[in-house]
Amino acid sequence: MIGIIIPAYNEAATIKGLLHYLRLHSVRFLSEIIVVDGGSTERTKALLKIEPNSKIITLAIGRAKLMGILADLLEKRFGAKPEQLYNLYKRKIEY
Repeated sequence: MIGIIIPAYNEAATIKGLLHYLRLHSVRFLSEIIVVDGGSTERTKALLKIEPNSKIITLAIGRAKLMGILADLLEKRFGAKPEQLYNLYKRKIEY
C-alpha cells in the first residue's frame, strides 16, 4: 500500500477530478491521499473537506510544494512513508 502527497494551490477546478482519477486507477494499492494546500484563496480547501479518505494540511503559500519535495526525498533516502511525514506535521501542530 502507498500514500500519495499532492501539493495544491488554487486547484478547485482540477482537484476533484485528480482525486477521482487516482482512486479509480490505483484502488488496489492506494492507502491514503494527503493534499498539502499552499494557502489557496478559492474553493480548493472546501472541496477537499468533503472528499473521503483524504487528509488536508494547510501551509503558507509556497510551502505545499516544499512539503511534496520533502516527502519525496524522505521516501527515497530513508524509506519514510507519506503518512509518517503527515503524523510528524500533525504532532507539531498539537504542541
